[in-house]
Amino acid sequence: MSDGSTLGAPSGERGPQPPSATPREVAEALPSARFGKFVRTEKLGAGGMGEVWKAWDSDLARWVALKFLKGGDDEEIALAGTDRSATW
Repeated sequence: MSDGSTLGAPSGERGPQPPSATPREVAEALPSARFGKFVRTEKLGAGGMGEVWKAWDSDLARWVALKFLKGGDDEEIALAGTDRSATW
């Protein structure tokens, strides 16, 4: 198509856009906020089971939630749960 539209997209709309640039809060995060491919930016909540953090997934270029459970290996527990839910 000569108008630059994507097949299957409604008239006047384009298809999926490329991921946005890294958010400012991620770029300014301290090294201690890094957790593997994730950058923790904000604690969303805490309870009897652990804590939930807003984090940037640098591989997928999108926001995710990381849950850190109490009483275990934080890295193993958080990555196991997040990798599974990030593929939905």
